[in-house]
Amino acid sequence: MESRQQLAEARLKSANLHSSGNTGLQVCLAWADSVDAIVLRLIAVACKEENADPSKFAFLALGGYGRRDLAPYSDLDLMLLHNSLPEKSLQAIARRASQMIGDTGFQLGFSVRTPFQCRQLAWTDAQVLTSLVEMRLIYGSQSLFESFENSFKNGAKLRWRSLASMIEQERLAERRVRAHVTFLADDLLEGRGTGTRGHGLAMNYVAAQFMRLGLEPVGNSGYQQPLALRESRLDLEAGRFVIRRAGSPDVTLAPINDMIARPAAGIAASELTAPAVFVGFAIHAPEFNYSDFAAGIDVRGKI
Repeated sequence: MESRQQLAEARLKSANLHSSGNTGLQVCLAWADSVDAIVLRLIAVACKEENADPSKFAFLALGGYGRRDLAPYSDLDLMLLHNSLPEKSLQAIARRASQMIGDTGFQLGFSVRTPFQCRQLAWTDAQVLTSLVEMRLIYGSQSLFESFENSFKNGAKLRWRSLASMIEQERLAERRVRAHVTFLADDLLEGRGTGTRGHGLAMNYVAAQFMRLGLEPVGNSGYQQPLALRESRLDLEAGRFVIRRAGSPDVTLAPINDMIARPAAGIAASELTAPAVFVGFAIHAPEFNYSDFAAGIDVRGKI
């Protein structure tokens, strides 16, 4: 709860910095500092609870978090770097730290690797390579981090030609994907609703891409196979919801403004009359000592 409160206060601080005219860079750096303080404390607590020796491992910030270019609600990319820790100890530290950080409210990307594994992945995966270029130590062994950083930089220098080519190919692939998405998401396609003109344009575009790639269609109708679909339309104005209480006038909710009634798909019309009971959000989570269901409440056969 303390960490969640700190996170809420940090987000409020970032919002105030933004509204008071600070630059985006200033807001990102201040947010990264706040995140560091929270994450560092959580990792330290997790390691203490698991009796872990921080001289045997290092928690590293990667990518945008590593370069402190972090916006509120951005994902955090963390890596637990170790030199052949026992599997049981490693799993305990990783599980406890990632769980505590996630429970605080962060969206966490988390990996566990040895220096050798990092280097092997970096030489063949542009995303891993670029994330490691901007890594920094958050918690743990300074010597382990510096040793890995030096070996990574030296290995990258020796392979600079092949790594530069790999990154360029990755960028070209990204541009190709962006080109497809840009067209398919354009307003020209009118949302690509089933059976609409935009849907037809999208089908023809995808079929053309399949043809360009040399993919062979299956069946007897080319890339576009016939498919029978059932269409149903919702008459929003026809729905009615009436609340009846003994000794009180009926309360009729107005369609669209107060409620929307949706029958099950394929059913022309449906009607239901039943007692109503209020149970908040209907959450029952005994593991968190929380329940919207009062003791003895019976919801069977009720709305």
